[in-house]
Amino acid sequence: MKLHLNSKNFQTDFITPILEVIKDGRCAVFCENEEIYSVSVVNGLGVYLYNTYKPVKIEEPLPRFNVNLEKLKKGMLCIGNEFVDFDIEKSNLSYKDDTVKLSVRLLEDNSVNVVRFNVETFKNFPFDFEMKIAVDDLVALRRSINFAADTTKFYLQQDEESIYILFGDKQAQHSDSIRVFLTKEFKGTIGENIYDTAILNLILKQKDDIHLKVSANGALLMQIERGSSTLRYITTKLKK
Repeated sequence: MKLHLNSKNFQTDFITPILEVIKDGRCAVFCENEEIYSVSVVNGLGVYLYNTYKPVKIEEPLPRFNVNLEKLKKGMLCIGNEFVDFDIEKSNLSYKDDTVKLSVRLLEDNSVNVVRFNVETFKNFPFDFEMKIAVDDLVALRRSINFAADTTKFYLQQDEESIYILFGDKQAQHSDSIRVFLTKEFKGTIGENIYDTAILNLILKQKDDIHLKVSANGALLMQIERGSSTLRYITTKLKK
């Protein structure tokens, strides 16, 4: 398999978001329809990242390869070229130019966990509510989540013609709380749903507009679209 890609955006758009979820870097990467993708999960919190990336070109695609992305990222920092060509064989990922010859050992299938996440089911999943959070509004969310750092919950609320986020815990009598206006432009209705702040802690590390969607059963999708990649952060609602 050969991957021709832009070194900088491959690192920022594909590798780095995944490493914010899986700290040991061991990742199963799949290839489908001229894209590569990976699904990772925050252990014990039910927050998923489904990340797709479209290289400049894929030749002789393999259905799957396993690599330590932390090791690959360190190796890519040694490459000075804007575009790189990776050769991926059964046991290693390699690159060479006039100054650098790089080889990263690939991992066996049985040494890398594959998250239980049905990509095809997700692609056909219906969402009943949609809105957008502009990048300029993320500063207020970051400040608010820092203020209410003692809670692990947030409430996505519809109040007549406006959407808000409430940081806090309605079940705790002595919890700090803060309510932040999001938008008056949305499609559908949500009432009030409760989620773990883990999904916001991840997506607020990015600096992009966020497309937010909610299904009828409360599943939450927070999506970032870039030129060559799409980051989809997904979780389910809490009971209370």
